[in-house]
Amino acid sequence: MKFGHIINEQSVTLLFSNGDAEVLPINRAGDVIAAIKNEASEEEIRRLANKAKAVCDYMNGTVVVQNGKILYKGEPINNVIVDKILDFLNKGYPYKPLLAFLAKIMDNPSRRAVNELYKFLSNENLGITDSGTFLAYKAIRNNWTDKYSGEYDNHVGNVLEMPRNSVDDDCNVGCSYGFHVGSLRYVSGFKGGDDRVVIVEVNPRDVVSVPTEDCGKVRVCKYKVVGEYTGPLPEYCPDYPAPSDPSDDDDDEDEGKEEEDWDGDFCPQSDDDEPERPDDGL
Repeated sequence: MKFGHIINEQSVTLLFSNGDAEVLPINRAGDVIAAIKNEASEEEIRRLANKAKAVCDYMNGTVVVQNGKILYKGEPINNVIVDKILDFLNKGYPYKPLLAFLAKIMDNPSRRAVNELYKFLSNENLGITDSGTFLAYKAIRNNWTDKYSGEYDNHVGNVLEMPRNSVDDDCNVGCSYGFHVGSLRYVSGFKGGDDRVVIVEVNPRDVVSVPTEDCGKVRVCKYKVVGEYTGPLPEYCPDYPAPSDPSDDDDDEDEGKEEEDWDGDFCPQSDDDEPERPDDGL
C-alpha cells in the first residue's frame, strides 16, 4: 500500500504504507498539508503529524502548531519562548515543560512579563519545571523570616502571597514594592552573615515586573518555598547594592531606619519617600 491522503474542510486523513491511518483536524494540520504539497517523504509527514497531535493532546487543544507557527487559543503568538519550543520540536528535544510554561505565562496580564520572562530565566540560568513553573532563589534571615520585616515565615513548604496590585509593575525601577526572587548572582549581593538562601517556585502568571536593569531579579506576587540552598554563591557583584547590617547602631535613628528597610526586598525609593509596609507584607 502506498502513502495516500484525503483532505477536506474538516480534516486531513493520512494513509501510511504500513497500513496505519491518522486523522488530524484541519486546524492542526497546516504543516502536514504543506509537507504533502511539497512532496515530502512519508517519514517526514508522519513526524509532522505526530508532532502536531502530541502538542495539541498535551495542551488539550490550547496550543496548536500550524504552518510553522504556534497558536494559543487560536491566536498566533511570537516571542522567544515560542521560538524555543519550535526549535525543540524540530530537534526532538523535550518540549513539554516549555509548553506548560507557555500556557501559564499567557495567563499573565503583563505584556512585558509575557515577552521578557523567558529571556530573563535563560540569561540567569534559572530552571523550568515539568509543570511549567520556574525555580529561583531568595535570601532570608537565619530564623527563616523575611529580611525586610522579620514577620513572614519562609520555612520550606510555605506559600507567600500578596495582592498583585500591591506589587510595583514599573520595569524601570529595580527595587520597589513586591516579593523579589532571582538568580544566585542576585542573592550573593544581599545575603549577609548567617542568612539563609531558599529555593522558591513561581508560577509565571504571578510575575509582575521584569526590571530593565541587569539586577538578576524579578518582582512577583506569589511564591512557594520548596527547599534550602546550601551550595556556593558566585562572587559579589558590585553593581548590586550591598546588604545592610540591621545591627549597626552607629548611625542616627533615621539612617538606621533606612538601612533596616534596604535589604533587597522592599526598599525606600528615596530618603524622602519611604514606602509603608504593605499589610500583606513580604
